[in-house]
Amino acid sequence: MQEPQVNEVNILTGSNWVKVSGYFKADKPYQYLTLGNFFDNAHTLFTKKDVLTSTGTYYNIDDVLVVPAEQAPLSEIPRLGPDRLLCPGQVLPFTLTDNPNTRYQWQDGSTAASYTVTKPGVYAVSATTGTTTFADTVRVSYRPPLILPPDTVLCRGETLTLAPDYPDKTQFYWSNNSSRDSTFVVSQAGTYRVSLLNSPYCEIGDTITVRYDDCPGAVPNVFTPNGDGKNDAFVIPNIQSRPWRLEVYNRWGKRVYDARPYANDWRAEDVPSGVYYYGLTNDDLKRTIKGWVTVIKE
Repeated sequence: MQEPQVNEVNILTGSNWVKVSGYFKADKPYQYLTLGNFFDNAHTLFTKKDVLTSTGTYYNIDDVLVVPAEQAPLSEIPRLGPDRLLCPGQVLPFTLTDNPNTRYQWQDGSTAASYTVTKPGVYAVSATTGTTTFADTVRVSYRPPLILPPDTVLCRGETLTLAPDYPDKTQFYWSNNSSRDSTFVVSQAGTYRVSLLNSPYCEIGDTITVRYDDCPGAVPNVFTPNGDGKNDAFVIPNIQSRPWRLEVYNRWGKRVYDARPYANDWRAEDVPSGVYYYGLTNDDLKRTIKGWVTVIKE
């Protein structure tokens, strides 16, 4: 039984051409190339179908090529390295050898020798040199960002609880008071920052700026526009500290008054006595105050 230098271990069937290739290192000068089966019956693979229906084995051979290794182009093996965990916003560039004999193809179909990763995913590249192809794959993950709400304006006396949505809430550090709690309560104006404690390679954090302003005080629930000079207008404390819109509706949902901004001057001239419903809106504060007021003209 002979030992072939290139051996196809699978049984080849069907009508399609099958590529058989391999590499061997010559230990002496050779002159001939022999193709065939070099094994005895005991070491020859066969299928039951072959035994029952075939009259024998045969080979259709085309395009036999032997190339000395020193004349063949070098096969470029891409190396993408181990799987990566990146910081938020970080990019990962890959630069492969720009060999004119090598054809690259990335998972998205691009064919450049370089590729830059900007988002999580599985990235793969194949390198084909001649008839030889090598491939490599890498998985890229990102640490999630730490996000606080956008900058905001609060009414005086209000508080804001900051509770970032992050997988590990025990690793926060609030720079304003060195707190390591998972939440932080804002009660005065300022810029507040939170960051992660266990992030030696990533600067993961966020800031929020909170301002305070005067907001409308206690809105009256009754006024008497009867011309006696007392309580004749719908007056709301602190309404003129910043622009507020006032809308007033009757009991049937019809709007009877609309002012932007409201200047404490609604006297209910065109409506009868009764109960009306109002909405105070401020776009900067992103809030609406709703309630009702009774108009008494007698």
